[in-house]
Amino acid sequence: MMRPWLLITLISTIVWVGLTALMLGVLVWVAPLRLAILRALQEPPVSEQSVSSSFTPSSEHEGRIVATVRQALPAVVSIVGSTTKSVSTRFPFEGSLLPFFGDETFPLEQQFQGTGFFVSKEGIIVTNRHVVSDEDGSYEVVTADGEVLVPERIWRDQFLDIAFIKVAYTPQAVLPLGDSSDAQLGQSVIAIGNALGEFVDSVSVGVLAGKGRSVVARGISEVKALESVLQTDAAINPGNSGGPLLTLDGKVLGVNVAVASGAENIGFAIPAEMVKPALRSIQEEGEIVRPWLGVRYRMITPEMVKMNSLPLKEGALIVRGSDPKQLAVIPGSPADKAGIEENDIITKVNNEAVTQSTPLGALIRRYAPGDAVKLEVYHEGEFREVTVLLDRAPHDLPE
Repeated sequence: MMRPWLLITLISTIVWVGLTALMLGVLVWVAPLRLAILRALQEPPVSEQSVSSSFTPSSEHEGRIVATVRQALPAVVSIVGSTTKSVSTRFPFEGSLLPFFGDETFPLEQQFQGTGFFVSKEGIIVTNRHVVSDEDGSYEVVTADGEVLVPERIWRDQFLDIAFIKVAYTPQAVLPLGDSSDAQLGQSVIAIGNALGEFVDSVSVGVLAGKGRSVVARGISEVKALESVLQTDAAINPGNSGGPLLTLDGKVLGVNVAVASGAENIGFAIPAEMVKPALRSIQEEGEIVRPWLGVRYRMITPEMVKMNSLPLKEGALIVRGSDPKQLAVIPGSPADKAGIEENDIITKVNNEAVTQSTPLGALIRRYAPGDAVKLEVYHEGEFREVTVLLDRAPHDLPE
């Protein structure tokens, strides 16, 4: 009869060997997966595969959609990223029973995909920040004609879920950034992207369903509040992130960013007019420049009014973060210099009301560093007006 300790040793050895084989199998499997992704992305674009010269649209509306898609596809790119994480296969039994096994660590490569589109002939691409969020990751851009490019530089916005990629390439087409301020609810929109990271050049059509939405996007590694975003019922799926939301005249209304989980046909996009200042600063100064007020805040909601007996129904309540180190007003910031304090409520920016649809951050981003803006502030039961000189947002901005 086999002794108990010998049986445990045998079982443990089998488990350890099995885990090791599994990890090695994953490493062997990842490389072909990346190759398969790139091969799929290098297939001829839809514009070359399926557009027939004999096609006759059933209506003028359908004709405009097809024409817009045909013109836009050459500007849309796929972004393939990979990052390597260390995975430990710690032996499950502690003690000196099998001291010769110890810990083993294996590199595990993770693959992910997103979408982007050219916005300048200089080879600048806009996408979502979360698509290229890992600064230690490696990325490749696959163009509509199947060329695989390595980014020369990546700029990540501190405030919005957008990023820019520079590649050494002259694009076949660029997409002009529009403005959603004049867009009407119910107007037709087109979303383009790599649906589910698998179906290249996926096109969906819908309408602009809402403006000025505030939502919380939950990703794998972060939870991010999105303010003043557009809502659409055009299908936006994982992999579509960073793709364009277009009007029928081919202008970018927004950058696709998120989809509501547990719901159908509710997607969101960052308005194009929020992207323009960042692009302009990259082209003029070589970096993303944003104006900075220097406060943490929460937009007042009916629930907050009810629970906290707040004196106002709208505005931005200046509050500290969950960490005691996250102060409500950043010392030395423009807000601090103007005398704004914790628990103040900012109600207007240059006479424009601070509301759920026009939150404080969105209003401040309309201006540039060095601009003087007038704020209406509710302080200890009284309204007062203060003038703030906006500064340039620091690179090491506290969380």
